[in-house]
Amino acid sequence: QCARNIASLLGLRSSLKSLNFGSTDLGDEELVEIATALRTQPQIDELNLCHNHIGSNGCVALGNVLEGVRNPNLATLNLGSNYIDDEGLSALGAGLKNCHKLTSLNLNGNALITGAGLRSLS
Repeated sequence: QCARNIASLLGLRSSLKSLNFGSTDLGDEELVEIATALRTQPQIDELNLCHNHIGSNGCVALGNVLEGVRNPNLATLNLGSNYIDDEGLSALGAGLKNCHKLTSLNLNGNALITGAGLRSLS
């Protein structure tokens, strides 16, 4: 319910530049709702989702949104210390290719990501 409320709030705010959801116990289900709301927020340039419980399904949702946003401003994405695996990273990578302003991506602490997953970003 909380993620749904946050998603609803995001739909009302167009001046937000930074979102920090670090250490908020977010899982895939919550990120799916928040990611959907991010479709209307291309001005966000910093998104912190570190130290949560995000896995493949959350990455798929976020990747789909980033892929569909026109001219996203996202410059910093922090996904450190989650449960992201190669499959999730590959799905996220499709959306990151649309983020031409991205200068910082933190995946530290995602022990399920292998070299093959990292190569999927290239």
